[in-house]
Amino acid sequence: MIVEVKTRTTDLFGEPEMEVKPAKMRAIVRTADAYIQLSGFQGETRFDVIGILLGGGKVVLNHIKDAFLARM
Repeated sequence: MIVEVKTRTTDLFGEPEMEVKPAKMRAIVRTADAYIQLSGFQGETRFDVIGILLGGGKVVLNHIKDAFLARM
């Protein structure tokens, strides 16, 4: 499992996990592919995104499983 974590102190401009845009997804996939090639990993790969919102003395965590697919 590959996880991208985004944290914000306010949701004024949207949820933190929404900041994982296509360019960032491509970079994550390229990095994961390089790691898999170097390590010889043979299992399945899943790309998750975790958004963490810190504010008002609370922590809100949103875990999105299979957030995107590896399309290169």
